Formats: sequence, structure tokens, C-alpha cells
Amino acid sequence: MQLWELPKNQSAIVGKVSPDIEDKLAERLAEMGFEQGQEVHCVRRSPFKGPMVISLGGTVFALEQSISELIYLDTAQS
Repeated sequence: MQLWELPKNQSAIVGKVSPDIEDKLAERLAEMGFEQGQEVHCVRRSPFKGPMVISLGGTVFALEQSISELIYLDTAQS
């Protein structure tokens, strides 16, 4: 399941980031904490495919659909 599919007020565990992602973006996501095993929580979903608001490690991020579709969740643990 992609992070983009995570419903509002639900939590899940990051499984992996797509291997097809640009190196600079992968590095930035890792700096933000989007790494395997980290828990993410969907705080809010914007209408009309706007950014989703994610809580991760005590920090809140807004991610566009194109980026959140590159982050996969571990469905076995979510």
C-alpha cells in the first residue's frame, strides 16, 4: 500500500521508498525520517488531491501525491 492510500487518522509503518526515486529526493525523505520501520500517521487529507498531512517522529509534513505514492507501507504491521 502506498502512503497516499493511508486514510485520515490512521497509522502505519514505512516499508520502503521506491527504488525508482531520484537520489536527492530519496536522501531528503531519509533526512525527514521516511525510513523502513518508522511509524507514520495521516493527520489530514486535503480535498481535490491536494497534499496530505503526515506526522512522523513528532514532526508534521505536508506531502504531495506524487511523492507520497513513492513511499510504501508495511501492510503486515499496519
